[in-house]
Amino acid sequence: MSIFQYIQSSHLAHNADCELLGIQPDMTLYMREYHEDDEATIHLMNIESAVTKSWDENDVSAQNALPADLIQPTQPRFSTALNYAGPRHRGMREAERVMDIVKPLTIQTKMQVIQHLNMSIMPMALLGIAESSVLAEALLEQPGLCMVCRRIRLAYALPQIQIDAEKQPYDYDTITLYSAHIYDYAAHESEIAPDQVLSGLPGVTLKCPMDCLIYNHHLFISESGTTDYPAAVHVWRIQPA
Repeated sequence: MSIFQYIQSSHLAHNADCELLGIQPDMTLYMREYHEDDEATIHLMNIESAVTKSWDENDVSAQNALPADLIQPTQPRFSTALNYAGPRHRGMREAERVMDIVKPLTIQTKMQVIQHLNMSIMPMALLGIAESSVLAEALLEQPGLCMVCRRIRLAYALPQIQIDAEKQPYDYDTITLYSAHIYDYAAHESEIAPDQVLSGLPGVTLKCPMDCLIYNHHLFISESGTTDYPAAVHVWRIQPA
């Protein structure tokens, strides 16, 4: 198994999405940072320092064109067994047969998830996995392994019926968990141990990993921002165990 040595993080200016566009052979990383007003900025970064150059994406001058030798991230291909679409984000448990649709969790896993997400519910109220989506994938050098960025929605029961903005009742809701972790696609598993999903990576606590790229023994992960923190890009050196 690979060992990830944390190098640095570059925190960006906005609390929106950030995606990796690719990397050049000289290890210059290109990324796109979205703004809250749907505009976007292109950033350049090297692995030892923060952002070195930026420009508005609408500036299409030759100086700011993306290079032809850019090595781009690949679409998820080997980790699609982790994808799962279950019930709606919220609704009525009995009418929608939610317990027959969600992927169940053990009591130990429920306790781990509740603690990780700082939820104030009892383990029995956590119903299971309502959705799993692989957002990004990057192959590791070890055969059969890849790094994935993943969004998981967990369904949980409410103590009483609520009414949403459209005047519709619901007695279950969902909460979203984002994770970056290694996946053994050679094993063809549709789920992996919760310890691995929740363990994270050294050097930084990832809250919303969305995109990943591996090149020249380095791992890059972009993280979308929220109302509480801005977008960021993180870098690790990959060393064989």
